[in-house]
This record gives sequence, structure tokens and C-alpha cells, in this order.
Amino acid sequence: MAILTIQNFDDHLNQRLQIVANRHGHSIEEEVRDILEKTLAKIANEMQKKEVPAGKKLSARFRNIGSELALPTRALPRDVA
Repeated sequence: MAILTIQNFDDHLNQRLQIVANRHGHSIEEEVRDILEKTLAKIANEMQKKEVPAGKKLSARFRNIGSELALPTRALPRDVA
């Protein structure tokens, strides 16, 4: 487990955090872990919703040029012997 140290932590914020922790029956450390876990899970979920699959990005990028290109004629591969 890692140890997190927060310098210059505002006393008023610490008091508010203590009040919330007491309401939840947690220590300050438990409350901070809970807040961080919930917040980071929410951020990850929002980021995942915003991600666009690579295929859709490519399709959108080249959508308007597909009909203007002439396809070359295809021939059977040469017989290598």
C-alpha cells in the first residue's frame, strides 16, 4: 500500500472532512479513500463514455472521399514456381 501525504491542508477543510467521516462512521483516512474511489470511478466512467472507437473515427474522417476514388482493376497473382 502507498502512503499519501497532503501538505498545506486547510484546517477548515479538515474539520469539514472530520464531520462527514463521523456521520459515516469512518476515520478521516477511510473517508478520504472512499471519496477518492468514488470520484475516480466516476471520472473513469465518464471518460469511457466519451471514447470513440478507432473504426468510427477513421470512418468519419474519410467518409466524404470514398466515392471519388477509382478502384484499380485486380488480376490474379502470378504463379511463382
